[in-house]
Amino acid sequence: LQLPASLKEIGYSAFAGCEKLSGDLILGDNIEIIGRMAFGNCTGFAGYRLKLPAQLTEIPSWGFTDCGFVGELEIPAGVTKIEDWAFAANAFTGNLVLPVGIEAIRDDAFAGNDFSGQVVIPKETELGRSVFSGCGKLESVVILSEIEELQYGFFSGCTSLRKVVLPDSIIYIGGSMFD
Repeated sequence: LQLPASLKEIGYSAFAGCEKLSGDLILGDNIEIIGRMAFGNCTGFAGYRLKLPAQLTEIPSWGFTDCGFVGELEIPAGVTKIEDWAFAANAFTGNLVLPVGIEAIRDDAFAGNDFSGQVVIPKETELGRSVFSGCGKLESVVILSEIEELQYGFFSGCTSLRKVVLPDSIIYIGGSMFD
């Protein structure tokens, strides 16, 4: 898929369900907005890599769900919100590096990926439910954010998890945390 360098916005469901698209998806740095479910269920990307635009500030709900992307996922430094199911059901591997300025990671944002190594969640980050559920190769998570609640199923299915560091501000841990 080759998109023009002039492209600034990709609309709602623009490529959703395009099973025949394949190859690395490299989104140009001029893209500022990606609509909800823009590339959701584009299963032809299985085994290929995703490069996000540097200008992006928000990753939409279902934006890249179930595409089968592999390799490390690099979240651009300017991203402040990762909406629900944004990268769920892919095969991203390696470490997940989150931007220092991230403000919110919504429900199931990274569910079902193959991240390994360590994830560090920066300070001042609001966290949703089941953010890393089904990430069976994830080994370590450090939460620096001064959150009070860790929502339901946050680490459900993280069978390789050996280390979890929670902030002293935690007063509630939701159910099915490690199921």
